[in-house]
Amino acid sequence: MMRRFIVFLATMLFVISGCNTTEKVEGNVQIANKYLEKHGYNVLHHINEDSFLLTEGMVSQLPDKLSWSVQEFNVSDYIGKEMIVEYFNISNHPFDIEHEETMVSVIISDGKAIGGNSYKPVEKGMRGENGIFSLDGSKQH
Repeated sequence: MMRRFIVFLATMLFVISGCNTTEKVEGNVQIANKYLEKHGYNVLHHINEDSFLLTEGMVSQLPDKLSWSVQEFNVSDYIGKEMIVEYFNISNHPFDIEHEETMVSVIISDGKAIGGNSYKPVEKGMRGENGIFSLDGSKQH
């Protein structure tokens, strides 16, 4: 609940801060959108964006450790870097068998999409309740 409030507050700060931030956010959404399309997913809509500095604690401590443990890249290479995470609802994902759409996140660092996660929702809008998976759903933590 607190994390959602922080994400909401951060989103509002992006909106208030003006055009340059809006252009940057739109650029990140486009990067993530292309990454998802390259992997064969149909983007239904963008949900929100989160940004943070990746720390050793995030990589090694719960609950953040779960998301990082299923990545295909060497996470330790990104400690100390700003990470942008774009959230989307998509279709054409293996989880679509159980749900109409799947929520995913795409991780961006230095202007490049480097990985992501998929989530089996309990109900529309929820994520992480049934585990956190690699973007393609093949690895779970």
